[in-house]
Amino acid sequence: MGNALEDLTTAYTTLFIDLPLSGLRRSLGLAEEKETTEAAWKAYDASIRLATSAIDRLYRTPLFGEATARSLDLFLQGQRLSNAFSGAVFTTLWNTIGLPTAAETQALRAEVQALREEIRPLTTPLAVRPKTKAPREREHHTTDTAQAKPTKSETTHLIRAVA
Repeated sequence: MGNALEDLTTAYTTLFIDLPLSGLRRSLGLAEEKETTEAAWKAYDASIRLATSAIDRLYRTPLFGEATARSLDLFLQGQRLSNAFSGAVFTTLWNTIGLPTAAETQALRAEVQALREEIRPLTTPLAVRPKTKAPREREHHTTDTAQAKPTKSETTHLIRAVA
């Protein structure tokens, strides 16, 4: 208890006396930033020690342990009750509406995945080729009414596209 009282007086004097005075002295140019920083850290350390000892004493109190245990028991009972109630309500609702259950949805996903795996080997050997214009389409777009003969570069391009 003596240590806690010492931490309380240190935190109080540092927060309300030392820190404001060092800030004032710094603003007047009589002290450096180091003095203000040291006062702030001194107050911080004392308040952390004070809070830690208060929390430790709270945890050691039998009343706190009993209250926590009761509240946890009540919370768990409420959770069980709400789970049972929602299970009963939603099961009836799902059957009435005709929506699939989670198990049915998972079974459907498994079937779709199996079909994907079954179809994938059948489609992988097929290569997707870029669509090229056929020679007739090119001839149709010429301005000459007569049939245009493809040039040498067009012919090589067509041969490469077909191969």
